[in-house]
Amino acid sequence: MIYSHFLYICRVTSNVIGRLKNIPVWFARCRHCRGFGVQSPWAYAFIRYVIGEKWPYYAYEHLDKVVENIGWRDRRLGRLFFRIANYCRSSVVLDFSSGENIYEEYIKAGSVKSRIVRVSTDMTSADYISFLDDMCVPGFVMLTLEGRWRSFLDAIRRSADDRTLVVVRNINSDNEARQCWREIVGDERNIVTFDLYYCGIVFFDKKRYKQNYIVNF
Repeated sequence: MIYSHFLYICRVTSNVIGRLKNIPVWFARCRHCRGFGVQSPWAYAFIRYVIGEKWPYYAYEHLDKVVENIGWRDRRLGRLFFRIANYCRSSVVLDFSSGENIYEEYIKAGSVKSRIVRVSTDMTSADYISFLDDMCVPGFVMLTLEGRWRSFLDAIRRSADDRTLVVVRNINSDNEARQCWREIVGDERNIVTFDLYYCGIVFFDKKRYKQNYIVNF
């Protein structure tokens, strides 16, 4: 009883600290709220109804009970990935990471038909191309900036279609991550990018203009 009460206090404290840390980020990006100033109808709709959707989905309450011991920011990201999975409805979700995916339950709940496939971070470029050739067209990809992520992203671009979406995790975790994200944004092959501070989103739709959107997430 005492231990469970202690864990509850720790979770509440962590959530409060997480929200306080988010305040400077929110104020720095407050003019980018809910698609304000975005001219593209497609980008506006994606920001408003996927990234910034406020509707309390039926699964949130259940997931909050199933996925325990994560902080306020990770729970918020988990709900975002739930909405992205629901948007993509991809049969396969690729997870390029060497660590645990704490968002797996959220992704599965967002698209119950999706199968999450872990991808090694230390394969060769040829291995990534061969691996993707044996898969369907990638729809939803989670990318961590570690290992041979550039080779993997190159392989994704090679097999992507207009709806392929890559989520780049932890783009502001340190200076190296920020530099990697700037590299991704600056690459002409990455057509539309969304900077949510805690993660980035990349589309390769060649019918659209090259653009990077700052989003107050």
